[in-house]
Amino acid sequence: VEVNGAWQAGFEGNAEFIALTAGDFNMHNNSATREYGPMVVGSGGHVSVNSAGVNVFAMKIIPKGFSATGATVYGSSAGACQWRAYSSSIDIGTNSATLVGSTNIDSAASFSSNIVGDGKQYCVLRVDIAASGDDIYGGQIDLRKT
Repeated sequence: VEVNGAWQAGFEGNAEFIALTAGDFNMHNNSATREYGPMVVGSGGHVSVNSAGVNVFAMKIIPKGFSATGATVYGSSAGACQWRAYSSSIDIGTNSATLVGSTNIDSAASFSSNIVGDGKQYCVLRVDIAASGDDIYGGQIDLRKT
């Protein structure tokens, strides 16, 4: 992406944040044989989950030259449905300690330690579904040049 004739670095040309659509929250931790993952509602306007107690996840690589400093997850269940943040890398099989503990939907939070982008490090956003029909609209991972 060019701005005033110059390349704008960052994630897909955005040096301020990584935008997440509702569709980015497409993984869940339910190992039952029935599918309780997110479903598209309103022709793609948001996703909803039909089962309380299922957590859904979005993951995004942090671009080289940037650090992820915080995040926000947007949805319709403010106060009941909450989110958390972790980090990991494509070459390990574990995640970090919690970077953000339970945070209300629609609330921004700063990470306890930044995720330094090296092309392998990624941010994990986990949404703890509180009630059947909780909706996720999307989110953002805040960036800072390093």
